[in-house]
Amino acid sequence: MVAEVLEHLEPSRGGLYVDCTVDLEDTPRALLKGGASRLIGFDRDPSAVAAARSALSEFGDRVEVVHGRTIDA
Repeated sequence: MVAEVLEHLEPSRGGLYVDCTVDLEDTPRALLKGGASRLIGFDRDPSAVAAARSALSEFGDRVEVVHGRTIDA
């Protein structure tokens, strides 16, 4: 599925990307390696947030991982 995401979102153009389930680290990493300028990731699970922060730390200030819900439901 990562290949399809990269094909359709074209991160090589740069830009801001939002991942609302950042617990799956393959897609955010692929977007950033593919040229995304910035990525903001959300997750409700504190352990997923911690894991994503650690896994994506190499991208520095291009990444922000936020604990919380993206919408009130």
